[in-house]
Amino acid sequence: MLLLRVGTDAEKREKSQKDLRGVTDVLSGDAVRGIPQFLADDIFGGKIVVRLENWQGQRNEPDYKDVVYSYLEEIRESNNTFIIDELEMHPSVVTKIKKYATQFFDCREEKDDTNAFHLADLVMSRNKRAAWLEFIRIKNKGVGAEAMSGVLAWKGKRMKHKNLTATMLLATSKAHNGEADLYEEIEKYILSL
Repeated sequence: MLLLRVGTDAEKREKSQKDLRGVTDVLSGDAVRGIPQFLADDIFGGKIVVRLENWQGQRNEPDYKDVVYSYLEEIRESNNTFIIDELEMHPSVVTKIKKYATQFFDCREEKDDTNAFHLADLVMSRNKRAAWLEFIRIKNKGVGAEAMSGVLAWKGKRMKHKNLTATMLLATSKAHNGEADLYEEIEKYILSL
C-alpha cells in the first residue's frame, strides 16, 4: 500500500496526519535501494510502515527517482504501508506516483490567480467576452483598478498597442483627478473590443 502526501499547507497536512502515523522504518537517499526487503510481510505478523524521503535529488544530492519508480507496482501490491511525504514535488512526479497510491493527500497551497496579467492577455487577444468575465472575476477578488490599468498599459506598450496604452494612462489620470471611476473606464475599454 502506498500513501502519498505532497504540499506545504499546514492545515491540510494536519488533517492527514492521523493516516500517516506509525512509521517503523525510514529509507532516505541511497537507502531507498533497500525497498525490496520491506515488500514482504513481517515474519512476526507486525505492521511495517516505511517512509521514503530525500529520494528526489534536491540540491546537489543524487536522484533516486528511477529506483523508487521501479518498485511502485510492488509497493502498491504489498501488505506493508509505504509513505511518500514531500513538501515539494514536480507535478509530473506527482502524476506518476499518484497512479499507484492507495490514498493521495494533496496539501499543495492554492495558487493565487488574482492578478491582471491574464486579463491583459485576453484584452490583447481581443476576446471581449473572456476579457470581461476575467475583469469581473478579478475585480470581485479584490484586484485594484490601478493594478489592472498599470498591467494593461504595460502590456499595450510592450506589444506596441498605442491605443490601449494611451487609454489606460488617460483613464488613470482622470481617476486621479476625480473625473472618472477607473474600474468603469477599464470596463468600457474591454467592452469596446
